[in-house]
Amino acid sequence: MMNRNIPLDELILQVEQMSDSFHVVESAAFRLSHVAAALTCLQDALFYVRMYKCADTTGEGEKRRQELIDDSESVIGLIRTGGLYP
Repeated sequence: MMNRNIPLDELILQVEQMSDSFHVVESAAFRLSHVAAALTCLQDALFYVRMYKCADTTGEGEKRRQELIDDSESVIGLIRTGGLYP
């Protein structure tokens, strides 16, 4: 059960080390590398979203924007560090 919660970087390294003898594992390592790159892009986008000042005078747009930021940060953290399983 603990192996389900290892950080993404460690999982990528372990899968790459096993890939010499397993073609499917090699493909998984390649895909996981893409996931890590996508998370980096998402983090960069969140930086710019935080910098953007909402012109919504009701405050609803700002509230929704903050919810999206919080949700995105939670997902990034779960994927990068593990912790999806108790």
